Amino acid sequence: MMSFPEIIVSALIIGLAGSIHCVGMCGPIMLALPFDQDSWLNRFISNFIYFSGKALTYALMGLALGLMGSTVFPKEWQQWLSIGSGVLILIMTWLPKLFKSSTPSAFQTKVVQTMGVWMKKRGLFAQFVLGGINGLLPCGLVYMALAASVSAGGILKSGLFMFVFGIGTMPLLFLIGISRQTLGFKFRNTLTKAIPYVATILALLFILRGLSLGIPFLSPDMAKMSKMEMMNKTGMKSHSH
Repeated sequence: MMSFPEIIVSALIIGLAGSIHCVGMCGPIMLALPFDQDSWLNRFISNFIYFSGKALTYALMGLALGLMGSTVFPKEWQQWLSIGSGVLILIMTWLPKLFKSSTPSAFQTKVVQTMGVWMKKRGLFAQFVLGGINGLLPCGLVYMALAASVSAGGILKSGLFMFVFGIGTMPLLFLIGISRQTLGFKFRNTLTKAIPYVATILALLFILRGLSLGIPFLSPDMAKMSKMEMMNKTGMKSHSH
């Protein structure tokens, strides 16, 4: 089970590290979106509304996965979920071809078609819906974040993890959406090369945490933490009576 600071830091790092990937995948979409271009303020508002919809979709996905995890896996399995998440992130980082398909799926095609319909509409609500739909596009980076969110420890924490992850992917795309300019190729290429190494460090941290070695912050004793949590809950109940 992850603490709230750990959730925020981990999710932000994954989002920020992968945002360059988002620039390559979603940058052209950002340039095509029907945002109000009359002023910088209008551009900011349009992009903020769009990304709010996208982050909400990620949060709902995290809530759904967290619900599934809490229903299927007991708390005693949390450390194995953490190790499994780390291993899955490593596989997705270094063997990405296993998660790629040469042809778009029927679901992906439907999502793109629906986006096309909403791109013809105007207004903040349409931009919010567009962001939400965009969050449904199949993406290895999102799969990686979802794998990590399972080990957050609970429905709300998984939802929070994915929401913060969505915020982490925003800055560079937000810059593109406002300035209508893409980043320089050399800069983008340099950061793209760094993504696998950042993801690997995060994966190893998840694995190290799951091993429950009793190292403060890095690999705390999960059994001890669970006992303390149970004692706190028992204490709260006794005080309430």
